[in-house]
Amino acid sequence: MDHFNSLKDGRVYYFNGIMPLFSHHEKGLPSFRFITAQLVVLGNATQAEIIRSFGISTISMKRYVARERLCLRGTTDYCVNDALGQPFFSINAPVNPGLLEIIRREIVPRLEQDVPNQPSEAELE
Repeated sequence: MDHFNSLKDGRVYYFNGIMPLFSHHEKGLPSFRFITAQLVVLGNATQAEIIRSFGISTISMKRYVARERLCLRGTTDYCVNDALGQPFFSINAPVNPGLLEIIRREIVPRLEQDVPNQPSEAELE
């Protein structure tokens, strides 16, 4: 498992390799339950890895995962990061194979609107 977490200024940060995944207040138990269940549901970690890493009980982990699977949304978030890898904005859209359409219809117009000093078509060629 290439996941790790870090505590800084009262917040817990979760990473996958060097990429930040999620953060919450150090006493945020619902957020802890959410991220650990998400790691399992999305296939990034096994329940056993989470149990060993965080020292939680097997039954608690099973409950977190069962609750998360019951509440799965039919949408997904498409995240856009800046040049430094920091989150810039995200688009929430229904789950479908239309990522290219989402990029054309929502992400590109948003970038054109929100990012100043964009090059012209001629400058790009």
